[in-house]
Amino acid sequence: MVSALGIAKISHLIIDTPSSTPRIAMSSFSLFESVTSTITKAVAPLLSGKMQRNSVACLEFVKQNATRNNPASVVAAIDAFAASNTMMNVGAGKGAIVDAEIRQKKPRAMAEIGAYTGYSTVRFASAQREAAKAAGIDSHYYSFEYSPEFAARAREMVSFAGLDDQVTVIQGAFSDQLHHLKGKTVDVSTLTYTAIYY
Repeated sequence: MVSALGIAKISHLIIDTPSSTPRIAMSSFSLFESVTSTITKAVAPLLSGKMQRNSVACLEFVKQNATRNNPASVVAAIDAFAASNTMMNVGAGKGAIVDAEIRQKKPRAMAEIGAYTGYSTVRFASAQREAAKAAGIDSHYYSFEYSPEFAARAREMVSFAGLDDQVTVIQGAFSDQLHHLKGKTVDVSTLTYTAIYY
């Protein structure tokens, strides 16, 4: 079923919250019809000074401690940074659950709402690329980030990880950027903000 917004469907939704195991909703539905700019605009309070500083520091830590063009090294460096700094981060435990889901589903198209430093972007896009390669299919990862600063850092993180050809980071209110998905079927989508912002 094609939605009024031109997005064919979302077949799998993964919602991550900092304090829970990712919830995986397996039914087909058009989430993008119900998601509005209110969600992404509500994230503005997250742009606090500490989050900004940690985002900048995390990127610098990755550049100094990770191996360029090695997504696993980038993910490990972010995990190491997050172990001693307050920041939103999916982390190794929840990340492994989502990685397994990606390997099983072999999604051609993935979309995430909320990139922050680019941890989930790098981790999940890398898993998607590996799963697609093993299945002999093309794939692409779309990351929607409201904040211009976080979007720029996510792009830089993606580039450092060597995933430029796999990932498109799109800045702006999600509802204003839906045209990037027009006519596409999004096989897996992730939301990576705390539940109060849904």
